[in-house]
Amino acid sequence: MKYTLHLIGVLALLLIADGCVSPVEQGDDSQWWPQEVGWNWLYEATDGEETFQFEVRIEDTAEYGGKTCYVNEFGDYDAHEGELNMVYPDSNTAYEIWDQKSWIEVEGFWVELELCYTDPLTVHISGTLNSPVTDTGEGDVYLGGFHLDEFEVTLTSETVETGVEMEIQGNTYSEMRKVKYTLETVGFDPVVSYGYFKQGVGLVRGEDLWDYGVLELISYEEP
Repeated sequence: MKYTLHLIGVLALLLIADGCVSPVEQGDDSQWWPQEVGWNWLYEATDGEETFQFEVRIEDTAEYGGKTCYVNEFGDYDAHEGELNMVYPDSNTAYEIWDQKSWIEVEGFWVELELCYTDPLTVHISGTLNSPVTDTGEGDVYLGGFHLDEFEVTLTSETVETGVEMEIQGNTYSEMRKVKYTLETVGFDPVVSYGYFKQGVGLVRGEDLWDYGVLELISYEEP
């Protein structure tokens, strides 16, 4: 059961891991979560009285499902305090999740947990209001390199507001999209999260993402 509960937490992380493409200039073709080796985002996460900072960075690519994906690192993976997500762009507003890696502690030892998708899960940042899009992803769970189980998860993406303007960490962001994500897994209650995205910048604010109440973008660096 503890593996299954951790799996649900890992799946919830994918909601802030999106695609890849170049170039990343502003315009109709620029990404709502820009992806290119060299990008780096710094966030503040708060939940109740707890506040901390973490980075999201792109330093490499990897092949999954016959496609070249960008490796998004959340936190410090080498220190067992982060996660790797392999994602591929379906368009400038939709992204395929192909693989996720994280760590869990088993009897005092750190073991790598991998979710390997045979059918990727698509995350949408659509500009069409109140038109939910649902996609199902499935694959295999590996613990320490050994096959543990299979999984299936359903994600519904729905843009609930456009043209949002908000001040975040002293910076004003306009023309953002607010997207509602509902993650469903058999045997568990749905997990609902919200993301505010700025074209050419990415995730600016998250609500109930990564098991924390609020995420806010502090700064970002382009390649």
